[in-house]
Amino acid sequence: MGVGADLMGYRAGFNGDMGYLCLGDQDLDMNYHIAHHGRRSTSELQVKGALRDSAKKNFRGTIDLIHGAKGAHGNELEDVLLLSEDVTNKTLPIILCDEEDVEGTHGASIGRLSSEVLFYMQTRGMSKQEAELLMTRAKLNSVRNLIHDEHTHGRIQYYMEEAFR
Repeated sequence: MGVGADLMGYRAGFNGDMGYLCLGDQDLDMNYHIAHHGRRSTSELQVKGALRDSAKKNFRGTIDLIHGAKGAHGNELEDVLLLSEDVTNKTLPIILCDEEDVEGTHGASIGRLSSEVLFYMQTRGMSKQEAELLMTRAKLNSVRNLIHDEHTHGRIQYYMEEAFR
C-alpha cells in the first residue's frame, strides 16, 4: 500500500490519518512519501495500529523537504500496539532535507499492554482478550471517527469485534 503527495504550492498541505489491525499471518507493507516543494507547505501523518498473532507490518514514512521549500514543516507519528510475542513490526521514518529553514519531525510509540494496565483491567472483571479489544478500539477509534460514512463505521466495528472472538 502506498501513498504519495507532492506539495507544490505556497502553503500546500497534506493531512493523513491511517489505522490498521493485522491478525493471523497477515503482512501489511506501507510506504508513504510526502514531498514538500512549496514554501511554507505542511504535512501531518498519523498512523495507529495493532498487531496480533504472527502478523507482520512494515511502515516507511518519508518526509522529503526539497530545495525551495523554505518554511516547510512535516511531521509523522506512528503508534503501534503489539498484542503477541510473535508479531513483527518494522517502523522506518525517513526525513530527507535539501533546504534550510524547514522542520521535519517524526516519532514512534511501539509497545505491549503493560502488566499493570492488564492487571487493573482484569481486577475490573475484564478478560485479557476484552482488555486487548478495548485498547485496540481506543487506538483505532480516533481514526474511525474521521470517517463520515455509517456503513463503513459498522464494517470497521464488526471487523474489530470478530477479530477478538
